[in-house]
Amino acid sequence: MIHAKVQINILNIFCGIFLILFGFCFSGQAQESTYFGPKHVHKTGEFSDNVRQIKISYNEKVPFETGELPEMEICSWVLTKNDSLIIEGQGCNPIQHYIFTTPGNYELVFDMPGAYTASLGGACFHPVLPGKYLIEVSPYKLTFDPGSFSLSESITSGVETKGILLTINILFESFDGSPLTYDKSIISTGIETTITGSLAEPVELIPGINEITFSLNGKVTHRNTFIGFDFFNNATQSLWSYPLTNPIF
Repeated sequence: MIHAKVQINILNIFCGIFLILFGFCFSGQAQESTYFGPKHVHKTGEFSDNVRQIKISYNEKVPFETGELPEMEICSWVLTKNDSLIIEGQGCNPIQHYIFTTPGNYELVFDMPGAYTASLGGACFHPVLPGKYLIEVSPYKLTFDPGSFSLSESITSGVETKGILLTINILFESFDGSPLTYDKSIISTGIETTITGSLAEPVELIPGINEITFSLNGKVTHRNTFIGFDFFNNATQSLWSYPLTNPIF
């Protein structure tokens, strides 16, 4: 009986030593890994070669996408125009609110010098921010007024829209007061719609409110569907969309 107790005590001691050693090994591994895998490290400057080109109107901000800017004070940036320093800063928040009051070509460069981020809890930091923005600021600004949108008559499914007029107001602003020629067509968006709209002739926009009228063509073949219209903003080479609130019957 004594011999059996000795054997049990030795076994207990052996198990205790094994557990202690296993604990030390696990602790060391945890310091160099995340969820039992190898340590996942990213250099945050790896995205610095990416370039994004964007065009905006004067008196506007850069429309950064949600989550595009990292919330890190280590992020620094420099804004130049024709190789001359305009402004620089630390942390991305100030540049989000910077208004470009003067037309021209700008270069915005981001950097996180020497910064590394390690995974914590299995998550890692993958920055989506381009390292450089080439920003063209237009001397013109077009603002389409949704409240002025009107149709000379309703659009009906299966019926050609030829003869229907679409009218909308544009608030036109010019940095130096010069006019801008508007000669763009519009297209419809939605299910089974082929409607387009064209101007009878180009319109010379002057500073202030300008009314423009499009002649429609095409039709909607699908009943009980929603459509919209895309207007081309030739100041920034972008689209402005207006969805109809009522379905086409």
